[in-house]
Amino acid sequence: MLKKILIPFIALVVIGLSIAVGVLYKSQPSVAYVNLTKAYNDFEMKKELEKKLTTVQDFRKKTLDSLELSLNIMSRTLQNFEQSGNKKGIEERMPEFEVRRQEYFSKQKSFEEDNQAMTNQYTEQIWKQINQYVKDYGKDKGYTYILGADGTGAVMNAEEKHEITDDVISYINERYKGGVK
Repeated sequence: MLKKILIPFIALVVIGLSIAVGVLYKSQPSVAYVNLTKAYNDFEMKKELEKKLTTVQDFRKKTLDSLELSLNIMSRTLQNFEQSGNKKGIEERMPEFEVRRQEYFSKQKSFEEDNQAMTNQYTEQIWKQINQYVKDYGKDKGYTYILGADGTGAVMNAEEKHEITDDVISYINERYKGGVK
């Protein structure tokens, strides 16, 4: 009689403990981390914007190179006038040389500022998009937390089995291309 009561009781306790462990395990937060540097560098949007930036910077460099060449030619002409004692030639050409020199330095400064502003704007756009896609990835995959490891000490140590960088890169690139919604 004791066996008839004890066996079902033990079975109920085992089932109850299994359910409790399952509930506790399920209620534990799901945590993973992403190598942010790798995710940033492998993001297609970053690569595309980097190409655009390089194209603009190359065009601006060619413009400055052209102005610099013109200045060098004018400088040599002024030096030739100076060596030959042609003060009138120097007086006639010096104002134009100064105007072009100022134009060169003005464009150089403007291009540097614009390049920096464009770089900052692109970087901000890229991170905003990555953050949104990682948030969506976390929801889709059921993560409670996704930490960003970027070498600044925010994540000092993590087991590699919790790294999801490659999966996230695939996901964000697929989202960027218009897939995975």
